[in-house]
Amino acid sequence: MKSRLDILEKYRKYVALIVFIVMAMAIYDMGNKSVNLFVDGKDMKMSTSAYDVKSLLEQKKIELSKYDQVSPGLETTLVDGTVIRIDRAFEVTISENGKERKVKTAEKTVEGLLKQEDMKLSKYDKVIPGRAKEIKPGDQISITKVDIQNVEVVEDVPYRVEVISDDSIEAGKSAIVQKGTMGSKKVVYEVVLEDGTEVKRSKIEEEMISEPSEEVVKKGTKSFVITSRGEHRNFKKVISVSATAYTAGYESTGKNPGDAEYGITRSGTRVRPGVVAVDPNVIPLGSKLYIEPLGIVASAEDTGSAIKGNKIDIYMESLSDARRFGRKNVKVYILK
Repeated sequence: MKSRLDILEKYRKYVALIVFIVMAMAIYDMGNKSVNLFVDGKDMKMSTSAYDVKSLLEQKKIELSKYDQVSPGLETTLVDGTVIRIDRAFEVTISENGKERKVKTAEKTVEGLLKQEDMKLSKYDKVIPGRAKEIKPGDQISITKVDIQNVEVVEDVPYRVEVISDDSIEAGKSAIVQKGTMGSKKVVYEVVLEDGTEVKRSKIEEEMISEPSEEVVKKGTKSFVITSRGEHRNFKKVISVSATAYTAGYESTGKNPGDAEYGITRSGTRVRPGVVAVDPNVIPLGSKLYIEPLGIVASAEDTGSAIKGNKIDIYMESLSDARRFGRKNVKVYILK
């Protein structure tokens, strides 16, 4: 039979083993932490012995892309109650200077995305939607670069024209007495460029360099002509024309005495000295005319196939006189 001492020794060994196991389990429990993990739409509560966030994700075989965001950071030590959140990156489109590019981000706002992409914008640059706006998958962010410049230019300053009435000059005509000259000025504009294209220009400064000089013009008001007989005849219009002469004969009209309408004008009157053929589009039929320098007071009563535009044909009694007249440049006053 075993001695009492042997039994006691065996009992002590069992007790020691039990104590060891209990202590080991206690130590194991002391190394575990209870944490919450939010990822891919799931809220997972778990107990882990991982030391930090990175170790936990490795234990759980959770992979991260470059732009996924983990909060708190991967090096954060885990304690009871730690909450870990993983925000997966999504795709958005950035449009800039006419070009588009797709990027991945887990940022919550446009401002965060700009920082992620290291896009340094000025306070004038336009961002649509606004920088504080939230972004979501598929959004498009449009960026317009705005540049504001001060541009200095030299511009012409127009001269003033003074008009003086002069009754020694025919109405409708004018003469420059003193020629005007342009001045110049320095102008500074604030120019706004959007993606290199000018969209606005505002004058902010102006300085005169040279003053313009006035132009003086005499404007004719003379509405009468003095005929070769010394008569003052008022006129409506004066034009320069080419003058020739014609007769009632075959050489000019293709008709002989005795032919129908021989010697009859387009107006139905009989030809006679002082009758003139005209283009009715230039000189209306029935107009009274004064022809200078011939000194002739005439009447526009006839037309001719060759009389088009600024031309007149003066009736003469003899073919020799008509041929001798030839062609002359004259002024025709259309009388009132």
